[in-house]
Amino acid sequence: MTTHRHPLPSWSTASFGHAAATSPMDLNALGQHMQQCSRPNGAWLALGGRVSALHRGLLARFVTSLALLAVLVGAAAMVV
Repeated sequence: MTTHRHPLPSWSTASFGHAAATSPMDLNALGQHMQQCSRPNGAWLALGGRVSALHRGLLARFVTSLALLAVLVGAAAMVV
């Protein structure tokens, strides 16, 4: 049985083995597409960015965050 091995990486492009070049028209179409796709999701993207920043901040101060959480839970338990 004969097996054929393909060299890695293996993909197909329209450049036929040459360096791919972009035209100004291609870049303009891509820019329009990116604006059109991000417009409906703008609020979700902004919220995701804020949540990500909060997560990074909490992760950087993990022990302090746990201590603060313990204090808040203790204070809430005393109020009830």
